[in-house]
Amino acid sequence: MVAVKIIMPLCNFYCGNENTRCLFARVVFLLLESYNTRLLLSVHIYLCWRHNWWLYAEVVHQIGTLHMELNDTTDYQRCFVCGQRNPCGLHLIFQLDQNTVVADFQPREEHQGFPGVIHGGIVAAVLDEALGRASLLGNNQEWTMTGRLEMRYRRYVPYGPLLRVRASLDMERRRLFQASGVLTLADDESVVLAEAHGTFLSLPTNMVDTLMKDYPELQNFFEQNKSQGI
Repeated sequence: MVAVKIIMPLCNFYCGNENTRCLFARVVFLLLESYNTRLLLSVHIYLCWRHNWWLYAEVVHQIGTLHMELNDTTDYQRCFVCGQRNPCGLHLIFQLDQNTVVADFQPREEHQGFPGVIHGGIVAAVLDEALGRASLLGNNQEWTMTGRLEMRYRRYVPYGPLLRVRASLDMERRRLFQASGVLTLADDESVVLAEAHGTFLSLPTNMVDTLMKDYPELQNFFEQNKSQGI
């Protein structure tokens, strides 16, 4: 009950700025996460009773976002960019970081176009995969397919150093999502090598059923993640 007495007054605090509200809700949830689900439920009820709808919505959104699974761990794992069982793949592992999707990427020799330069198609594939996952940051957390992808290559992408891709969700409207992202040096994200903007569409149920019919674990993975959406 000590934790409740500490957290409840925080729940009454009002933050007018949207970014501050989101940050505040994340702090509240991180405090809650270190305790148990009974406390979490108690705070949900308390927020409704106090009519703190904005904080309630933000906390619930943070719960869903922090617990989304970003990487395929099923018996499929054949995606060129993220599939860990694809011998020719890039083997990226995505993580959440301050409301962005991020992954590090170590290019290999066979990823070169010109000597010492990573092929632009590889760069586009990495950014496309990251932007597509940004849809999982939204209120309607969905796996998507690319509708449109716009690339800008700011400078050549060197072969050798560790790279980092980072993407964020810009807009969501029902089944449509827009995202943007950058590819940088991992040890200096101020060095932007390429950037992308894209539009993504959620997968219709009939398409998921058709594509996943031979991989029930993968279909279950998609459905479980979708059920965690708000």
